[in-house]
Amino acid sequence: MKLMQKAYEKIRAHLIEQGRPAMNASGECLYRSETGLKCAVGCLISDDAYHEKLEDNTPMDDRVQEALRKSGWDFTEGELQCLNEMQEKHDSWRGGLDGVIRDIDQVAQKYKLEVVK
Repeated sequence: MKLMQKAYEKIRAHLIEQGRPAMNASGECLYRSETGLKCAVGCLISDDAYHEKLEDNTPMDDRVQEALRKSGWDFTEGELQCLNEMQEKHDSWRGGLDGVIRDIDQVAQKYKLEVVK
């Protein structure tokens, strides 16, 4: 299975299970919230690789990419762009869980991944 396909499936399953976005009290999205929630990309980052300096950065940031690599995910530039778009869908969290999953699936389709049903 392609790496990005595996990441998409993990992100999708994580968001469905979690059921809500990872946000702070001010409504800002986080890789990890104080209550243990994780964003779309945050669910790919292991506990050992996570640190607070990742917050407020996109998957295009070197620190986030290093945390992903330490977690076993070595993405290409194009795959990082796909992750970035999935994170943006999480961060906007429109239309409740169903809307976010639909948006994540649309990103997957755009990047020619097999959409999970």
